[in-house]
Amino acid sequence: MPLSGKKILVVDDEEGIREIYREELEYHGAVVVEAAGGNQAYEVFMSDLYDAVVSDVRMPKGDGVELLERIKNSDRSAPVILISGLSDLTREDTLEKGAVELLYKPCSADDLIQCLERVT
Repeated sequence: MPLSGKKILVVDDEEGIREIYREELEYHGAVVVEAAGGNQAYEVFMSDLYDAVVSDVRMPKGDGVELLERIKNSDRSAPVILISGLSDLTREDTLEKGAVELLYKPCSADDLIQCLERVT
């Protein structure tokens, strides 16, 4: 399994989206922890070690870019993949801020899995 044993933090304010990502990632062997926003995700991230973070960009309780910046300024590290629907961010913007990839909604499970395989 491509993601066997990899611990992934999935961050999205929509429970249905988190559930879809969780099911797909677990199917490919990952251990998934969920958070409903950037603020909660940062607390969760700081409490354990993660192989990667997958985060929506626009969320009411701490957006994905703020989460990325907080992670980059912390004493822990993990590759961060941002997923954007309607956003004025470009891929270059997010890479410059430290993300390893920017995917666009609707993001296919295959694209996400391939990206995670590449960065973990």
